[in-house]
This record gives sequence, C-alpha cells and structure tokens, in this order.
Amino acid sequence: MSLIIPPGFLHAVYRLKLEGDTEEMVVTCGHEIDTASGANNDDAADDLFGAFSSTFVDDIMPNVYELTGVDVYIGNDGPTLVYTSTEAPFPGNDPAACIPPNTAYLIRKRTDLAGRRGRGRFYLPGVTEERVDNVGNVLSGTVGSMQTICDAFYSRLTFDAGARFYPPVVLHRSEGIGTEPPPTPITRFVVDGKVATQRRRLRP
Repeated sequence: MSLIIPPGFLHAVYRLKLEGDTEEMVVTCGHEIDTASGANNDDAADDLFGAFSSTFVDDIMPNVYELTGVDVYIGNDGPTLVYTSTEAPFPGNDPAACIPPNTAYLIRKRTDLAGRRGRGRFYLPGVTEERVDNVGNVLSGTVGSMQTICDAFYSRLTFDAGARFYPPVVLHRSEGIGTEPPPTPITRFVVDGKVATQRRRLRP
C-alpha cells in the first residue's frame, strides 16, 4: 500500500544522526502546505528543519545527536518531487549520558477521529539516563517539559506570528478499494509516559 500525498500536502522525513552510529534515524510526519501563509514547495524543507531544530533538538536532544537534514516528498499522482534542506547539521546540547538508541520517546499524533485512521505516532531518539526510571517510565518532570516542546513545535507549524505554516496531518495509505481518505488533521502531539523500543535501531 502506497502512501497518499494529495496536492497541497507533503511527507516530511526528519533525519537524525547519533555519534558513532553509521545509520541515520528518522522521524516522519505529514504536513499541509498552507499557501495563504506563504508556505511553498521550495522552502518547505528548510522551514521544517527550523521548526524541528528550534524545539526538539535545541531543547532536549543530547549533544551526541544532530539533526542532519529534512527531506520532503510532494505529490504521488505524477512524478514525486523531493526537496532537501540546505541548513547545516544542528546538534543537540544536553551533555547527559544516553541510553541505547533503540529506546525512544513515543510521541502520539492525536486527531479528532477515532480508530486506526484517526491516529499516528513517531519515535524521538535521544533518551538520557536521568530522564527515565529502571522500568521504562519517563519521569513526570520530563513528560511535562517534553509536552511543552511538542506544543511549541505544533505552534510553530500552525500559528506562530511571522511563520510560514505547515499544519501536521496523518497521511493515509492506499487500500485500492475506491475513494481514498483525505489526510486527517493532527490536533496535538502528546508525549507517552513510557519509552518505546525499536529493535531495528540496534540490529541491521
């Protein structure tokens, strides 16, 4: 099943690198291109790089991680256009020791719809030892600060003064059964209170 990227929307791939790891890690999200605010294809990758780096990376990412770039994919009803950010890699600034990279914060994409089509998630790497307990619970203070960061990222994408807007959406996959569903607007990013794991981040 292929991902549906209708006209006026994009699929963003936020690429992160851990010092000493040969493989990049990615965070993905769909976005609407809000032309009324001046948002456009050419600037999208750099705009989204700025939004992600000024919130998640600058505020909570360990200094052994960096945001290496953002790729955006636009259109799949013809040739898919790919734009890559031109910004220099942006490192985190938290000096705290990290736990293994297969453990990540789980960020849920909340919408106004119920069911599988009404939700999504992404995994944010860079969990430090001091922010999680021995059974995988994210400390309450960290959940609060992470939620503030998620809200700031959402604000940057949707209504910050002077910004070009790229409201986040859940993109759907084609099921080949008739009319395909339009993207579902994300109403909030919500931090889960327990870390998540991804086996493939340690095993090729």
